[in-house]
Amino acid sequence: MTKSEKKIIFLIFYFVAAVLPLLSGYFIYLAFSPGLPITAIFYELFPNADLSCFSENGFLKISKPYICDFMWAFAFTFSVSFVLNKTRLNYIKSCSVSFVFSLILELLQMSGIVSGTFDFADILFELLACITAAVIIKNFLRSIENEEID
Repeated sequence: MTKSEKKIIFLIFYFVAAVLPLLSGYFIYLAFSPGLPITAIFYELFPNADLSCFSENGFLKISKPYICDFMWAFAFTFSVSFVLNKTRLNYIKSCSVSFVFSLILELLQMSGIVSGTFDFADILFELLACITAAVIIKNFLRSIENEEID
């Protein structure tokens, strides 16, 4: 594998790992919270869209906020890692930065400075997402580094 091929794989990996969770979370919000401002654009573009079939699933109704928090923190950890990609052990720094940022947002929600609902479970799911992303990043970087350059 050439150095430029490694770079392309690296960019694709980070793009997919950061964008897909955000799009998945957005779809969950579309299906379960059509009244939110973030989903209004979709329903303006597609006024006949009916995603109510998804909201009938009880498990997804209960877990929606946690799944979205997980996906957001997962994508954010990958984004931070991409920015820090020139440093060694960036997955540890990325996990730490992402979790601290998530914690600050939750505390701002608790204080009423930022809109949202403070929840300890959010913090746990965001921590789990940061750790999961860090493990994936570590394994990916290790596999890319171990590939021989042609």
